[in-house]
Amino acid sequence: MKRALLLSACLGWAIATIGCQRQPSLEAEGNRILNKIEERTTRFNVSNYKPELPEPGPATPDFEKALELSRGVKELRVEVTQKGAGPKVEPGLMINLAYVGRLMDGYVFESTYTQGGDFLYFRYEPGQVIEGLYKGLAGIRVGEKRVITIPSKLAYGEKGAPPKVPPNMALRFEVYCLWVGK
Repeated sequence: MKRALLLSACLGWAIATIGCQRQPSLEAEGNRILNKIEERTTRFNVSNYKPELPEPGPATPDFEKALELSRGVKELRVEVTQKGAGPKVEPGLMINLAYVGRLMDGYVFESTYTQGGDFLYFRYEPGQVIEGLYKGLAGIRVGEKRVITIPSKLAYGEKGAPPKVPPNMALRFEVYCLWVGK
């Protein structure tokens, strides 16, 4: 439908600019104009971005080891492991992520890969996810992968998220941005 409307507009323009000098093939002229427009228009193809399956990690958590390692995480760390080329997330936009949440011993406590392919979809605003994840996603682009290491105070803190995340645990999220939009 869009192409037909654009073709009609292009044909009208072609007829008006060419005048009576020569009789163009309206369809050929319209297609020539559309091809020039398409050459100059870059399209973003979200299907190029497909998450790879993550490493599984240990089958059972070692809470003592995870707690000991958590004590060494004092501030938020964001490591970009693959740059993205798509749209960038900004407050108020919707974002779709594939992610793996791990304790510091590598145990996977939550993963979109094991939830039947339901990726995390939310409005990028404070309070929608834990504070450390919100801050760690700032400026992420579609196609970008990050490892976000979150200190306990920016994760679940002293309460934890029983039974999977005990109190005072730092967390590591491996995220992959699939989509950003309105």
